[in-house]
Amino acid sequence: MPLILLLAALGLYFAYKGGHLRKLPWEDVLSIVWGLVGLRVMATGQMLIGGLIVATSGVALWRRRGSQRAAPKGEPTKPSPPPSGQLSPSDARDILNIPESAGRAEIIAAHRALIAKLHPDRGGSSTLAAQVNEARDILLAQIDASRVKGATPSSVEDDS
Repeated sequence: MPLILLLAALGLYFAYKGGHLRKLPWEDVLSIVWGLVGLRVMATGQMLIGGLIVATSGVALWRRRGSQRAAPKGEPTKPSPPPSGQLSPSDARDILNIPESAGRAEIIAAHRALIAKLHPDRGGSSTLAAQVNEARDILLAQIDASRVKGATPSSVEDDS
């Protein structure tokens, strides 16, 4: 049993060092600690009580994680793309929350700030991240097209 505790502690250490535990809510940390207490109780020979403690901590984690997946808290909601899959420039500006007169640097800065919150590697939604990327691409393409025509970005007409 000491080997199991040692392996659990090593796993937690490396998860913390890798940054995986920094985003955990305190309730999850409490459940993990409760599970370690259960393992310690099992190590003393009280298998039934220790098993119940470990099981309750596991169920608490499972329920909390399941409810987070079902209803994500604080996930920003953005307008869904049109059925064609192509956003209009005004929808793209709304997604990035930038004015019509925004230049290339403002578009890139707004994209970086928003993608930092919505990226799937940081717990965000891949659908929303793809939509943010598409909004950036559309607005940058609009700026590039306006430069080719010799017009300013604000004078390029909207398709909507």
